[in-house]
Amino acid sequence: MMEKCVHDEYSRAKFQKRKNSSPSPAVDLSEESQAERLARKTREAPYVPIGLAGCLGAVLYGLYQYKNRGDMSTSVYVMKFRVVAQSAVVLTLGLGVGYSMIDKYILPKFQTSASKKDEPSE
Repeated sequence: MMEKCVHDEYSRAKFQKRKNSSPSPAVDLSEESQAERLARKTREAPYVPIGLAGCLGAVLYGLYQYKNRGDMSTSVYVMKFRVVAQSAVVLTLGLGVGYSMIDKYILPKFQTSASKKDEPSE
């Protein structure tokens, strides 16, 4: 009879510990359809579908420009496109982080200061 691998036992114990320690999910995943799951994931992380749409748009634009590249070699075109794609990713990440910081740190300060102004002074 073959002995069990120590790694498998460790992985199983680690998974069991994580499973027992995590709180129950707010959504019953067994009864969630694919459309409902997509809608929930989109609400939780709205930048993912925006990023996917931007990626698809960039690829389509790149394919169109590749046909009309003129006498530029393929390797030079691909390198230029890689730089443009990486710049778009960095810009999108920067905008997402900026929005998250404004939403988490700056807007609550304005809301608390506005609520203090609305309170009647004694």
